[in-house]
Amino acid sequence: MGYEYQAVPIEPINEGDLELLVGQERPKRSFARKVIRVALTIALALALLHSFRSPTTMQSQDNDGLQRFEDYFASADHGELVECYRKDEESSFMSGEPPKPEPHHPHEPHHPHEPPPMQFVTLPDFSLKADDIYFFTHNLRKHDNHHTTYGEIVFDVADSDSDEIVVSTEIGYRHHLLADVCKFKREDGSLGVGVIIPHKHHKKPEDDVLPAGREGPGGPPPHHPHGPPPPPPGPPPPGHEHRRRPHHEHHHENNFVKLVVKFPASTDKPLKLKSLATRLPLYRHSLGALGDSVHFDSLDLKAANVPIQSESVTATNLDVRTINAKIDGSFNATNSLKIATQNAPIDVSVSLTTTKAKDSDEPAILELHTSNAKLQAVISLSASDDAAPGTFAVKTTTANAPLNVVFDSAPSDSTLKYRGATANAPADVTLHSSYEGTFDLSTAWFEASIEVQEGTEDPAGRERKRSVTVNKVSRGKLEGETYWGEKGDGTPAGTVQISTSLAPVSITV
Repeated sequence: MGYEYQAVPIEPINEGDLELLVGQERPKRSFARKVIRVALTIALALALLHSFRSPTTMQSQDNDGLQRFEDYFASADHGELVECYRKDEESSFMSGEPPKPEPHHPHEPHHPHEPPPMQFVTLPDFSLKADDIYFFTHNLRKHDNHHTTYGEIVFDVADSDSDEIVVSTEIGYRHHLLADVCKFKREDGSLGVGVIIPHKHHKKPEDDVLPAGREGPGGPPPHHPHGPPPPPPGPPPPGHEHRRRPHHEHHHENNFVKLVVKFPASTDKPLKLKSLATRLPLYRHSLGALGDSVHFDSLDLKAANVPIQSESVTATNLDVRTINAKIDGSFNATNSLKIATQNAPIDVSVSLTTTKAKDSDEPAILELHTSNAKLQAVISLSASDDAAPGTFAVKTTTANAPLNVVFDSAPSDSTLKYRGATANAPADVTLHSSYEGTFDLSTAWFEASIEVQEGTEDPAGRERKRSVTVNKVSRGKLEGETYWGEKGDGTPAGTVQISTSLAPVSITV
């Protein structure tokens, strides 16, 4: 059949009256069809936008408000001052008397464009006799952004016999020694260690010139009983209205402080402490092999822009966080374990033991969060005799970087609720053979895949056969279920959800 044309009157052309016939007339495009076409275009654009959604948005959804990092260092109860250990500064901070000038030591000759070599001062050791201890930094100079402290805090076990927690301190400086280390005590009996920058040293009168027309910090000048007060100084020259600073404060001095905290060596059972907390931005945290020697009911470590590393540590509730720096090492907890950073990797081996009663619906909680960096974790789950087999809620999230999680061990018949997520990078999770429940994998534009380990023996030793069913919904969507023996009311109802976008997602069961 050839093309047929319908005659059209010679009039101004109306598109609705012109029809091209190819065997049959083409249906006219109605207004409703146009609306549907526009709606489908918008839906496709939103789907693509969802695939490229920002990591910050993902973090705010997954990390339950972990972005408000500055809240960790908000003003807190530092307690009452007990003692300071820089004896040359003792009067300046403890009694409020005028402080002594900063000690000045001649430096070795150096290149004019290079900072002078750092000098170190060692403070006397002191002990902490308390079950609750805390560490913090504080600058008493209001509105002072030119001086701060940074450094390292080390927690380790004493080499020799001791029944006390001992703190050693070393302070490094280039131009001026500013920092002091002091002991504090709260009303509840907990003891704290504060790295303090005391008030400014006394200044000469000419150093306190204020802008013209303004009174000094103490208000109007006092009444002079023997005559009128001396005339005020004349206005400063143009361009010099601001307060003049002493010559020696032109340096932006940052003192380096190293704190070494030694716990007593354990002979037969670990030392039990109620809590250890740090609020130390810019202080690298290094934890030695504490796991067999010290047990904390609560371990709460907060840093910023510095890494946190642990050889071994154990707590009932463990919360470790930094930002823009790596967290790595071994962490062990019962009931709650949370590790978080941003813009830096997490590479940890974690052990979570639940002590929740069998009839309790409350799970032991494990959360690992970062963004823009790889998250790699080996997870071991276990349960005490009173809590076996146990229930666990585990969440691991990152964005724009790979997610790699291995469940190394878990009790038979336990219940696992797991969610793993990243974006724009691969996600790969290996479950322990004891897992029973469903799994759900999703990604966009890439493959969702599963690897089933054949010939796996029953982890409970009951010689059961394992069943694994897989439903490939689409290229990027995979669902399935695995269980041991005959499925019944007593079969654990675990759930595993793994998601990413614009990258592969895979699971091994």
